[in-house]
Amino acid sequence: LTNSFSNSYTGNDEFIKKNMAFVSKASNWARFIATSSLGVINMGNGKKSREIMKDYLPGGTHSRSQYCIGGAYYAIGLMNAGNNDPEIMAFFNEALARGSNNKEPIQHGIYLGIGLLAMATHDQELYERVRDGIYTDDAIIGEAAGYAAGLIMAGSKDPGGIDDLLKYVHDTQHEKIIRAIAISLALIVYNAGEAADSLIEQLCLEKDPILRYGAMY
Repeated sequence: LTNSFSNSYTGNDEFIKKNMAFVSKASNWARFIATSSLGVINMGNGKKSREIMKDYLPGGTHSRSQYCIGGAYYAIGLMNAGNNDPEIMAFFNEALARGSNNKEPIQHGIYLGIGLLAMATHDQELYERVRDGIYTDDAIIGEAAGYAAGLIMAGSKDPGGIDDLLKYVHDTQHEKIIRAIAISLALIVYNAGEAADSLIEQLCLEKDPILRYGAMY
């Protein structure tokens, strides 16, 4: 992570290439992070994102790990953050529908990628599709879908979205989903000023400390 932040937007992945023996020791979520860090290094290079990550996507030379695949989808989202490219969105939609991609780390990466790609578009249809991912009540998938919902609706002040998430956050027992929703509620009222006061007050009075933490955001 430190390497990727230091080399953000440069495309300089020399450290990873020179230390592949070290990087390859990463397992599980560490492998997800190591792969997705390539997206930070190559941020802004959306047009070449699939080419850069092809070895980590299904069928690629490094794709034996579901964590690598998930990290690759997340990386593509990072490289395309906020550009809402329809071609990349079609790529993510196809990936989400593919049966072989039903594993938790892969779905996690795809949902994060979708949220980043469509950041602040306020696309209601896409939001509802992502919301269905939250409603699976799978901690890993629901967490990423929760963040994606907030990213898509960032700054919208959408009362329907706020209501959806507030209702569901009291029905789930998964801390990961609760945290994602807490932050997503903050994203939805981004830059809302006084219009966010009632939501902030409501979250401040919640029994769950994670929701109070969302109020601070």
